[in-house]
Amino acid sequence: MNLPNPLEHVISRDLYIHRDITAKVTLFSPTVPIFVGFDGQVFHLRKDLLALHSEYFRTQFAKLKEDGKLAISDVDPRQFASFAIWIETGLLARLTIHKPTDWSAGLEHVHLDVLSELGRRLGAPGFQNACVDGFRSTCKVSNMLLDISAVESMHMNCGKESKFRMLVTHSVAWKRPCAEFEEGSKDHKTWSEFLRMWPDLAVEIATINSNRWNGKNPWDDEHRVMYMEDEIPLAEQWDKHILSCRNIQEIKKAAAGGCVRSVIELDHLQRNDRNKR
Repeated sequence: MNLPNPLEHVISRDLYIHRDITAKVTLFSPTVPIFVGFDGQVFHLRKDLLALHSEYFRTQFAKLKEDGKLAISDVDPRQFASFAIWIETGLLARLTIHKPTDWSAGLEHVHLDVLSELGRRLGAPGFQNACVDGFRSTCKVSNMLLDISAVESMHMNCGKESKFRMLVTHSVAWKRPCAEFEEGSKDHKTWSEFLRMWPDLAVEIATINSNRWNGKNPWDDEHRVMYMEDEIPLAEQWDKHILSCRNIQEIKKAAAGGCVRSVIELDHLQRNDRNKR
């Protein structure tokens, strides 16, 4: 008999909370135009959802005038679309960034490292963690098929403080490509040359102690927490967002007067009191 996976329960619960809060916030949140890319492609998104998930947008909205224009000109619209879909659904949408003819094994990882860096730039740790889980899921299916283009992209795009970068680097160290492939083989020569091109990465990989994973893969569930960015739980973030707009007395008064938005927000703020009864 297969035992239930505790982590799957946690991920499923978090996805339910994400969608539940999204549905409630969407009812009353105004949409705002966000102009993305050099050609200013416009995304009409819920202002409160953006503020909930992104420190960047919280800061920008605080500075922006009511009729101000918010533009992010140096972000690929397809990357931003993945973020926009995630804040609405809680799921990653891996839209093609490269031309279809450019795709090969491993480019899905390239896509995820780019998205992870977008999450870092937007101050959206939840999105960064979704990218980590996306990489972990891919590794479980493929047993981490090593692809140099994916590793190189990660090394070029992700800062050293990135947990996504840490996971990919640890995964390469665990697979030990120069030891896995027979000396003199094409794969061995390719990886040896690659690591000579990136000596800092080679040193980083060489100094990692593989005993830290206790015989498991770095991407296995037991080690997930090691690669998660710190994030405030979404329910708590919504608490802060609600109370940044109105105090509790104002919300209670409006709820007593029949304001549906206030009723929903008050119900959320008092959820812990309700659960204690």
